[in-house]
Amino acid sequence: MNDDIILKSRYNNITFSEKYKGKRGGIVEVFNNGKQRKQEYNKNLNALKILADMGERYRMLPIIEDGNKNPDAFNLKTKKYTDIKIAESTNAKNIIQSAMKEASKQKASEVIIHLPIKPDSYKQMYRSLRNKLNEGHYQSLEILTVIYPNNQVKIYNLNRIREYIKKTPQI
Repeated sequence: MNDDIILKSRYNNITFSEKYKGKRGGIVEVFNNGKQRKQEYNKNLNALKILADMGERYRMLPIIEDGNKNPDAFNLKTKKYTDIKIAESTNAKNIIQSAMKEASKQKASEVIIHLPIKPDSYKQMYRSLRNKLNEGHYQSLEILTVIYPNNQVKIYNLNRIREYIKKTPQI
């Protein structure tokens, strides 16, 4: 059975309500029953509010203790599962690698990395991402959304980056 079907059936008994309406029509829905870890819930909600202000639409998902993966959210526009990572260090290589690895484990298609503080090198983040993609890692991931310290948001199509890597020599 396909992972998406398994994930969808897990949330059949969960109801959701609109928690936040963004400036450009985006929304954040949260679960009415279930929970996420308290410190994770608030950080995830703040990241999704920034995206909702840009018009994005997300549904936060509760943790379900059944031995399966627990993505943090569901993108209502793309219909894809999302994992949210809040960077707690400035080590660019570690930020990107741990976020991408964890999102892959969660069977997510999208990873959101919120950078509350500037990493030591954006260039190193990109190089690290590019190297891992070139090595064939993170196959389930299609979209990387980065929320920078100034709340500017960039959405990267990982399949496009993979294609670019195939066409260009590695540095």
